[in-house]
Amino acid sequence: MAEEKRVAGPHVFKRRWKNPTTGEIVESPWYFLCYYVGSRRIVRRTNPATDSKRLATEQLRAALGGKPTTGAATASVADVLDEYAKHLQAASPSTWLRCGSRVRWWRERYGDWRADELTLLEVEAAAAGLRETLSSSTVYGLLTLLRAAFRRALKLRFIHATELQQIEIAYRPSVRKTVWTDQEFIRLIQHAPPWSRPLFSLLRETGIRIGDALTLRWEDVSGTEIRRVQQKAGDELHIPLSAASLEILRSIPRLGPWVFPGLKNQPRLYRNVLRVFHSAMKRAGISGKTIHDLRRSLASDLTNSGASDRQIAALLGQKTTSIVGRYAHAELGALRESLERVRSRKTAT
Repeated sequence: MAEEKRVAGPHVFKRRWKNPTTGEIVESPWYFLCYYVGSRRIVRRTNPATDSKRLATEQLRAALGGKPTTGAATASVADVLDEYAKHLQAASPSTWLRCGSRVRWWRERYGDWRADELTLLEVEAAAAGLRETLSSSTVYGLLTLLRAAFRRALKLRFIHATELQQIEIAYRPSVRKTVWTDQEFIRLIQHAPPWSRPLFSLLRETGIRIGDALTLRWEDVSGTEIRRVQQKAGDELHIPLSAASLEILRSIPRLGPWVFPGLKNQPRLYRNVLRVFHSAMKRAGISGKTIHDLRRSLASDLTNSGASDRQIAALLGQKTTSIVGRYAHAELGALRESLERVRSRKTAT
């Protein structure tokens, strides 16, 4: 007796994508009809094109010969992840580039399981094992993706409700305390290409984010400060320029509107800067440091010099002073000197 084919997850949608030239969101003129036969995903385009979702849904039901049945009982974890992967590829290719490895990770370990058999206890046990070898942010991303995939499958009626939709994800961010010493930074500059040395030096002197530095215009440099809208928070950013920072900017030739121009008079690409940065670190014999640690090093130096958290937060463009603790780490030598001064005062009294 032939195995009965079951149909699941009918839904109607329109494809949308971003025009790479203009950046505008483009929408397809057709509705697409998606349904499942077993674990196979079938997509049909409405013909003729219609702007009515109701008419498109009627076409779907007519093509399937009536209201489809559910195939949730036979859906596997791989089916759930594949559906979510196709959704990300169509809706947000950039998100898929970041999350594709996470989908493959879950698929390799639990892909053969039925969706209703994967329990919350097993997922939490897997997460506990992951935290021993991976960072908290990586584990958080894996769990978030799994929950999102199951929630989307439930929304599409691809599966029945499971306890994985209610998974609680505790994010415990790991706080980096790595800073650059003066000797390490000098070695980095010595092994970096000439065009990148002013960029790295400005990051070290001002604490500006790399994204803001690469999109910095000469018109943003006003006298002895930098005024611009920061990319991350969208707030106005005011960075005072020291004598060293002004000397760095004066050493850069003005070849266009951008302080650090790339090809075709456009802002220099972040991935190219990062590649050069890691190559210079390798030649200098430095490991375990990131380009963002240059920003953290400035905050640490300001803390050791006695600057207040409010001043540091204003310089770094932070809304509150609570985040300063992630950047500013007083050195043990400076703490020891402060302790000795306190003890000497008590002894004198």
